[in-house]
Amino acid sequence: MSRLFKILGLFLMVIAAWTARARAADREWDNDLGDYDFAKSANWSDDTYPNATSDNAIIQNYGYADVVSAAGDVYKLYIGSSYGFGGQGTINVKTSGSLTVKNNFYVADGTSNQGNVNITGGTLSVAGSGGAYLGNSADSKGYLDISGGTFQLTYSGTSRLAVSNGQGSVGVVRQTGGTVVIGGTAWLRIGNNIPNAMTGEGGYGYYKISGSESTINANGIMVGNGYTSGISHLGVLEQSGGTINVTAYMPVGNSGSAIGLYNLTGGTMNSPEIRSASSGTNDTVWGQINVSGTGTQMTTGILKVGGNKSKGYFNLAAGAVLTAREVYTTAVAANGGEGVFNFHGGTLKAGADTADVLNPATHFMRMPATEGGVFLGPEGGTIDTDGYNVVISEPLQALTGWGVGGVTLSSSGSGYDGPPIVRVTGGTGRGATAIATVSGGEVTAITVTNPGTGYQEDDVLVAELLRGGPGVTAATVSAVALTPSAVDGGLVKAGLGRLTLAGNNTYAGRTKVEAGTLALTGSLVGNVDVQVGATLAGDGGVIGGGVDLKGTLAVEYDGDTDTISLLEIAGELDIAGATFSFSNAGTDTLAAGDYVFATYGSLVGAPAIHDGLLPGWSVDYTYDYNGGTDNSIAIIVSTVPLIPGDTNGDSIVDATDAKKLASNWGAQIAGGAIVGDFNNDGWVNAADASIMAANWGYSSTGRGEGVVPEPSSLALLVTAVLAMLVIRRRS
Repeated sequence: MSRLFKILGLFLMVIAAWTARARAADREWDNDLGDYDFAKSANWSDDTYPNATSDNAIIQNYGYADVVSAAGDVYKLYIGSSYGFGGQGTINVKTSGSLTVKNNFYVADGTSNQGNVNITGGTLSVAGSGGAYLGNSADSKGYLDISGGTFQLTYSGTSRLAVSNGQGSVGVVRQTGGTVVIGGTAWLRIGNNIPNAMTGEGGYGYYKISGSESTINANGIMVGNGYTSGISHLGVLEQSGGTINVTAYMPVGNSGSAIGLYNLTGGTMNSPEIRSASSGTNDTVWGQINVSGTGTQMTTGILKVGGNKSKGYFNLAAGAVLTAREVYTTAVAANGGEGVFNFHGGTLKAGADTADVLNPATHFMRMPATEGGVFLGPEGGTIDTDGYNVVISEPLQALTGWGVGGVTLSSSGSGYDGPPIVRVTGGTGRGATAIATVSGGEVTAITVTNPGTGYQEDDVLVAELLRGGPGVTAATVSAVALTPSAVDGGLVKAGLGRLTLAGNNTYAGRTKVEAGTLALTGSLVGNVDVQVGATLAGDGGVIGGGVDLKGTLAVEYDGDTDTISLLEIAGELDIAGATFSFSNAGTDTLAAGDYVFATYGSLVGAPAIHDGLLPGWSVDYTYDYNGGTDNSIAIIVSTVPLIPGDTNGDSIVDATDAKKLASNWGAQIAGGAIVGDFNNDGWVNAADASIMAANWGYSSTGRGEGVVPEPSSLALLVTAVLAMLVIRRRS
């Protein structure tokens, strides 16, 4: 009997020790004081504040706590968990409150639990290597609402704010103010698939940022991130205000079978690289980025749309500005990949010069039509070179055939925390995209963000509504309507700098050159307007419509090879009051002959100015180029040799030419004889003065009566002219 009592006593001791250890590790919120003050020990089980390394701070069973002062650090924090009674938990960080979680922070941990975090002021910091998780377990829901103050991850290594991390879970961040800092090498992962084999349905992450003062500063942001090929983890980022700054890059639809959506309708996004469905070992990776709204700014070094098997879409709508150094796709159509960039009234601004104009791999936009391409919608688009010189070698395309005109709902569903992702599939075309609007937990509308192109009238398309979270009654779609593709709205070339269109462009709308230079080495279908102060250049370019030239036509010739640029215009060429500017790419002058630099269907007017036309040259506006048509413009280079020393083409070398020599004296300058560089060495100096002296007084009829000065005398003349110019400038 005594032995039995000993065994029983030992068992009770073990139970007591285990219970004591469990209590040492798990500190549950009980709010015994009734004041909801997180920092007070008496509000925790055993009246012990959970700041030991082994402690788990747990708020659950519909409990909630307020952080209103500088609370002590806690090791791990669970808001809504499966410890004890489980259930829902809430924490509020208010003005003057501060709290640091030294390890991991879980908001909704455990199946079907819910956690709520509200930050209205103060600071909530997570310093652990794991980070923070909203919706960490299957079918759980984690919410983070920020209207002021700061939420930050401060761990210097790899960490994350995972907005939905468990199978079928929901994570939601609603930021209307304040600052979110994802520091070190941490990532904000909106819709994050944990790296293990999952079955069933993936999670849904939703981040909505609004308000002009809201800020996100993050090392990186993933919108839809997956590890498992068969499970779709969905991420949605909606930005209607504030500023997002990314240090590394931001993929939308990252890997595995992830699906991502980013709607930027207001505010500013800055990131060195942005990807829409960038990685694609699986053809289920999908990403859509929509940028719209007056004043909306997205700035990036690289925009990548689609990759290998993945499908990526980018829609640039009216009022919005995208600034990028490069825009390209690595999608492979043969592998199921697709990359589509659509202009719907927005502006694409260049962020750098094209590195090598002869190397298509470095060109500004690299979106082959075979893999998707670049399209101009009925609203048109603007390319602002902003002082840079860039090349687009792939064609800018028109929408053809039929496109999606609308998506009709048959039921609105209920229980949505954020918009489901709309994915349009089926048919013979490509590029159709749409987004859903949610209000009061119901889907109230579906808006087409791009109609797509190349669909046929009898195609049957499907609009899938993907995910909304546990407890959702899914909305349903009754029909996807197709309509004939609208005529495109054309292209505006804005900003200083040079845009070279090298592809065979198929858009039919008007091309308006407002500033800088449009260089055409490919072809255009429609009309071209060149505004005052702007320039049109062409070397092998073909324009299917007409040209209204109020600015400048730049004509480049090469005196070394006796060649000249050629621009072919099928329609009417109106050059009334225009400027023709001629420049030499070589060092020698053109040999005698006729050089056609433009053809036209019909001609109106004549230029007001010929800039750079050398002495003895003339322009024939009705030159017979093809035999009997007289519809070409050519430079006629005279067989009469130019007189060395004659700068203005008046066929005499005199004081007027000396003044030109003096005005450029000592300069390293291009232009040859017309600037005083008679030996074409790129300098105006004593060697040129000697040439002028040797031909002083010469005219086309021989030497005049004037005395030919010695070079030293001419140097004095040049010096005197220089002095007069200095006096005139000072006065």
